Amino acid sequence: MLKLVKLNFQSWGRFFQKGPLLESRRGYVHFQRSKPHDFELPLDTMPKDIDTLMNSDPQKMDYFGSYWYWRIRGESTLMDTDTLPQKSYKQLARDLGMQIVSEPSEHMLGLLELYEYLKTSPFVGPFGTIQNPVLVPSVMTERVVGCTGGSGEHEHVPLWFRCREGFLYRCGECDQIFMLVRVLYSLPDGEDPFPPDPDVNDVFDNDIIAKGQFKWNTGDYLKWPLGNATYKQLFLQGKWGNVPMDNYEADTSDVVDMQPLHKHKKYTQL
Repeated sequence: MLKLVKLNFQSWGRFFQKGPLLESRRGYVHFQRSKPHDFELPLDTMPKDIDTLMNSDPQKMDYFGSYWYWRIRGESTLMDTDTLPQKSYKQLARDLGMQIVSEPSEHMLGLLELYEYLKTSPFVGPFGTIQNPVLVPSVMTERVVGCTGGSGEHEHVPLWFRCREGFLYRCGECDQIFMLVRVLYSLPDGEDPFPPDPDVNDVFDNDIIAKGQFKWNTGDYLKWPLGNATYKQLFLQGKWGNVPMDNYEADTSDVVDMQPLHKHKKYTQL
């Protein structure tokens, strides 16, 4: 009985020794840093007919079509090592789906910077009159305005009122005139917000996909276990040191391949 009580006291002593460790547990949830592939669409959303997709106008596509169009076009452009060093900055930016820095794009960026400035900065200018009112820029048809009068002894308690488009507003304390002016963050109807440069070729060549498939998924460039070519070389032909199948023939119908070999002969110079 005494021995049992002694053991119980020892177990309780160990528990009290580990008490601070239990209280020091991490009580927050650790979120892993986002990576580019976290924002990718799953492969089952990819259209079946790639030729029709790549020959379509990207401006008239839906979300999924536009995503896969620019992803296929950008990745195939980077995998084409022959023509990649010869591309200009504008052509490479267009093929990757990025915006080309031009005068219209700089104007749009300037409008965004102006909007950020107008959100917080107070108006500084002459006293508003009917002939020369204080212009209140806004992206909407109305904006809340606070008038503090002039400076020094002409300053008064802020008077707030709604300034609407199409009217002149007079402050009830200092008789200052305000007028709302809308700032339009849009282009005229019919204009492209991201117009392609005249020096850029915006027609995608479907042969680039076949060239990249043939170059990086066949021959000595194949360094990862992925694709039908890997399956054929690894399990059927034994080119990687594996024992090939006894009943394997090169032209059997059970060999899985994306395209016949004679269709790749025009890319043999790669």
